[in-house]
Amino acid sequence: MNNQTEHPDTTSEERAADQYVGEVLVAAADKGFRSLDVFVTWFTAGTAAAVGLFAANLPNLGGLIALPAIKSAMPWLGAALVLVLISKFFGSLICTMAGVADEVRRIRREVTSTGEAMPSADAFFAAAERATPWPVRCFTAKGGPPLGRKVLRTLMISGLTALLAAGCVVIFWGVLLSPVRI
Repeated sequence: MNNQTEHPDTTSEERAADQYVGEVLVAAADKGFRSLDVFVTWFTAGTAAAVGLFAANLPNLGGLIALPAIKSAMPWLGAALVLVLISKFFGSLICTMAGVADEVRRIRREVTSTGEAMPSADAFFAAAERATPWPVRCFTAKGGPPLGRKVLRTLMISGLTALLAAGCVVIFWGVLLSPVRI
């Protein structure tokens, strides 16, 4: 049984379809993650830069923002930064999958143009499993879901953590600018 099958009775045509769908979804997830990544990174980094400016110019702000407000809001910014890092980790897995899919297509074209025989899908996935390090191996478990489902799960985790990070930044601004002090 190879990594692309969910059931042992999957035909080679179904495996091929899973592979092609997986490659398409990997490419789409890669593009989706990159746009999400840019937004969340700038949103969070811009907030952190603004906090630095506020802290440096605290005496000149004329009571608009007080030091206790910054202290009360900082845990929300810290949570946002942790969530952005988690999102980026899962996004890096998506980018890696996209890079692997591109290389597999390139190598497949090279091998078939020279007339050499491609290894069977089972042999290929067995070799890939042997070469995969531990943290990534948990996303490529033997007999697990097809590649397309794996990459979409990874994108959903990355997107959810990015959304939570953006929410933490909004709450940060609410606490920072709120007239009520906690």
